Amino acid sequence: MKTLTLKELNRITLSKHYLISKSDEVLEVISRICGLNAQVAPSPYLSLWNRVSGFAKVALEKELYGTKRTIKSWFMRGTVHIIPTDEYPIYRNALKRSMLRDWNRTLERVGGPSPPEVAELIKGILEALEEDPLTKREVGEKMGELLARYEEREGRRLLSRTIRGLSYQGLLCHAQPTGPWYHFRENRFARIDRWFHPLKEIDENQAKRELLLRYFRGYGPATVQDFAYWAGLRVSEARGALALARDELVEVEVEGAQGQFWSLEEDLDGGQFDEPPPHLLPAFDPLLMGHKDKSRILNPGYKSRVFLPLADVAPVILVGGMVVGTWSHKKGKDHLIMEICPFNGIGGEQLSQVRAEAEALSAFMGFGPLSLEVKLKTP
Repeated sequence: MKTLTLKELNRITLSKHYLISKSDEVLEVISRICGLNAQVAPSPYLSLWNRVSGFAKVALEKELYGTKRTIKSWFMRGTVHIIPTDEYPIYRNALKRSMLRDWNRTLERVGGPSPPEVAELIKGILEALEEDPLTKREVGEKMGELLARYEEREGRRLLSRTIRGLSYQGLLCHAQPTGPWYHFRENRFARIDRWFHPLKEIDENQAKRELLLRYFRGYGPATVQDFAYWAGLRVSEARGALALARDELVEVEVEGAQGQFWSLEEDLDGGQFDEPPPHLLPAFDPLLMGHKDKSRILNPGYKSRVFLPLADVAPVILVGGMVVGTWSHKKGKDHLIMEICPFNGIGGEQLSQVRAEAEALSAFMGFGPLSLEVKLKTP
């Protein structure tokens, strides 16, 4: 059995995430890291900016709404992600059962309309989206009297929940939103059967096996608990997927880490890695969300500074391959105001590198000159 140090594990992971050497291809990155988290409007753009040479915002928009080689919907952990369209059947069929189970449990807890009423809502939404993508408000307007029977606030809530449930089932996806790239005003939704041509179906077990192997290509070596955490599956479900792919994985030992680690054989060739450059990763970046045990990139003592209350996740500063602090920004009148909050003191060459990265990020975001403040926060 091969043994890795925690630093070697870190470098393998960063290399797979194009955080040591960037890619030239947007779609390659999205596929390799198993999608972009898109819960926060700017996050997928900033995740790609960190990983793709010369990335321009229009490149992602072209893939989403022009060529439609990527698709945006709810996937891992019931959160919004962007994945390659041709991989959609794998993600949807591997995750649909667990997402609907958790979603139905939520609906049972909050209560709702009767099954016949739900069926009417579904029919009304699908008919409203027969031709063009629409916002929730526009869908509601087209449904007319069907929603008018409910009190206004309750009608909006039911509409939102039903659209989400239909997306989990694989009937709807996100279309181009209204508003600027960094702050969406309203999401639009489209019927899957109108958005792209039908794709080859795949059964649930095969989909879970494929999803697990894709995960290990992007995040391994890792544990089955890591895969369950990332995907939003029960550990028992993750173990079942592991059993289906066991012939393509090898066991690995990691010094200083607990758990049974698995890897693809190809990841253990022992290649040498360059020193990773600094990065300013966005909220919910895939690197942050990929493992239950964050020790390969984050000192456990600082976890609460990154993983915040109400399931929020802070943007982070990556230096030397490790998370060394958080950052935030706001738009001034004619410039970008950025605050960096290191966990410990930062200065000298490291601060110069972070400042240079911040200047480049400000230029990418199109917000003009940068005002940078370094602030040490007490735990």
